[in-house]
Amino acid sequence: MELRLNTKKSIGRVVFIVEGQTREFTLLEYLFTKIFDYSVVEYRRGKEPIEYYRSDSDSNSQIFVINTQNSNISSIQRGTDYLDMVFSTLYEKYKLDLHNAAIYYIFDRDPQSNNNPGLIENLVTKLTNSRENDIELGGLLLLNYPSIEAYLINALVKKAVRAAFEPGEKIKPYLARNKLYQENIKEVNVLQAAFEMLSEFYLHSDTEFDISMLDNFGEYNLKVFKSEEETFKITNAYSILSCLSCALIDLGLIEMIE
Repeated sequence: MELRLNTKKSIGRVVFIVEGQTREFTLLEYLFTKIFDYSVVEYRRGKEPIEYYRSDSDSNSQIFVINTQNSNISSIQRGTDYLDMVFSTLYEKYKLDLHNAAIYYIFDRDPQSNNNPGLIENLVTKLTNSRENDIELGGLLLLNYPSIEAYLINALVKKAVRAAFEPGEKIKPYLARNKLYQENIKEVNVLQAAFEMLSEFYLHSDTEFDISMLDNFGEYNLKVFKSEEETFKITNAYSILSCLSCALIDLGLIEMIE
């Protein structure tokens, strides 16, 4: 399997709904402005939406990064009034039409803050496609184990040479100790993160990843989630995995070539 970046693809309007106030914004903004050169609008809770970056090369592709009412994954269900207000504001200011946008939820499987596995199971089986869902606000839920910082590790350190995590070790000190910064990410690292994700996906689902799975990702998302939960029970730590690359594959920015 060969992976290839398509940095010139026009992707229209894309919405990322995230939980955090800092890292999710800085990482997504870095990827979509430095690696791909798309316009980015950010809407952080408690602040007005701003145009973070305007692309001179592609006026038709626009990324919206929005965080939920609070950092708990339950805010996807309980914060609908808040999200309705956010999207109303974005429609008025930027004419964002959700019916013509890809929507991704990027959340952490943090056992401390997101400690309701039953709710997460329910959400991964409902939020299964970035564009077509039978619920009012659809989208594709993509989890990070244990947090969004897993993407940095997937991108910058190959698993084969990665220093093993001690059970329960915090990921942020690991990043600092090994000087793993998002500014180190280049095109080759975006591909490495995708390769690492595909390898972990097979490990946890016993299934070779295929792009067609993203049309209805719930079954596969659930397999990975349950496997990661078993890993945590045994080792007190998750196998490092960020599913963010699924969004890049789904959008055609990473092409899978047989």
